[in-house]
Amino acid sequence: MICVDRIIGKKVKYFYFDRDWNMMPYTQDALNDPNRIIPKPDHIDEAFEYAEKLSKDFPFVRVDLYIVNGKIYFGELTFTPSAGLDSGRLRSTDEILGAQLVLPLK
Repeated sequence: MICVDRIIGKKVKYFYFDRDWNMMPYTQDALNDPNRIIPKPDHIDEAFEYAEKLSKDFPFVRVDLYIVNGKIYFGELTFTPSAGLDSGRLRSTDEILGAQLVLPLK
């Protein structure tokens, strides 16, 4: 997920991408601006590798990483993003992402 216009006085916009950097129709912002070009950030593949390592022991966790001036910084691990109340994602997105979640039987 990429946040755009995350500055005071602007409405933040959210865009999801797959690993091949295709924008996914997961937010109203993406549906409203389907031709928006957001260049693939340098070091994003390395960030994906870090996220995979940090998340491997959990059935679900959001890994927040920031790429600033060519360096990757760790933000946090979040187990309940937006307390499950994110209104910026489409309901269909929750269904698509939720279908990928496999919880252990323990």
